[in-house]
Amino acid sequence: MKDNETKSLNHEFETMSISNSIDSREFNSMRDKVYATKNYQTTFKDGWLEITDPYIIDLIMKNYGDPFSRKILLCVTDAPKTVMDILLACAIPQTTGYRKILKLIDDQLLIPFDTISKSGRKRTSRYITTFTDVQIKIIDKVITIIARPNSNANLESQISFLKHL
Repeated sequence: MKDNETKSLNHEFETMSISNSIDSREFNSMRDKVYATKNYQTTFKDGWLEITDPYIIDLIMKNYGDPFSRKILLCVTDAPKTVMDILLACAIPQTTGYRKILKLIDDQLLIPFDTISKSGRKRTSRYITTFTDVQIKIIDKVITIIARPNSNANLESQISFLKHL
């Protein structure tokens, strides 16, 4: 990166020093404040969300770009499944699968659908994807994601994701 580009980035994000002991959630909160000052808008038109925020675009592209995460998301696009059902259907090792599923839940691309009772006492959550269709548009070097919210997902979870945007 050239010096003038570095200065521009430092000026744009008001350079801040971050100690080694900072919690990742604190860092994410600080980053979110920086993005909140930008004027990115998510618009809803004809049943599709148009996302222009680079942070959200990066989050979606990273998750759909990862083979395991993509397998998980495709597995629960149409019908909700428990974590164990997802791991079995996707043939993903348990440790990797749990890590990926927790990341997808944290990123709100995988959302709770409902809770079911198994064997009388144990309650297990079923999950479904936030989006049924995701399209990437690149026009004049500007990336935009067009996504259709999952109509099978409950409204509360979708509202929670939209607040995240």
